[in-house]
Amino acid sequence: MKGIIIGGGKGCLAILKLIQGKQIKELNIEVVAVVDINPNAEGVQYARELGLMIFQDYRKALEIPGVEVVIELTGNDDFVKQLKKELSPEIKLIEHSIAHIFWDLMFAYEELDNKIQSLEKLERIIEDDNFFLKSIFDSLQDLTVVMDLDQTITRANRAFCEFVGIEEDKIIGQKCFEVLNIADINCDKKG
Repeated sequence: MKGIIIGGGKGCLAILKLIQGKQIKELNIEVVAVVDINPNAEGVQYARELGLMIFQDYRKALEIPGVEVVIELTGNDDFVKQLKKELSPEIKLIEHSIAHIFWDLMFAYEELDNKIQSLEKLERIIEDDNFFLKSIFDSLQDLTVVMDLDQTITRANRAFCEFVGIEEDKIIGQKCFEVLNIADINCDKKG
């Protein structure tokens, strides 16, 4: 659906980012132009970067063939009344009060995206630390096993795995006495 935005401020910027981004693929609006009397408004500058048409007169923008929707972001109720009179019946109008939902969605998405990025960063740090600690653990020459209170093996170093002849991923989750019985070593279940 081909559309134009009237009002090139912060709300315009948020909606353009929302439409251009990956956040809401179902939002099937192709914004082709932005209208604002201020050529330096945030949304106008971003629209210019995207290669969209820029107008200061909304009537000129409405002459673009195939426009099906107008997103009005001026916040001026008198202008909205005038615009409704001038729009042809086939053009849908999304008023600024409804358009703010898009803005709220954009900020909610950005906040969620920031949290996801933080979690991914923490995950990488944990993976790096885990690799480092595993390297140290595996470099120990002593047979070393980490168990929980039920004597279930949670970690085993390389020396232990080689001694019992079982790979670590097959040892993890077994009881120590099961693994040590395989190696002909008596491991008291209570011990």
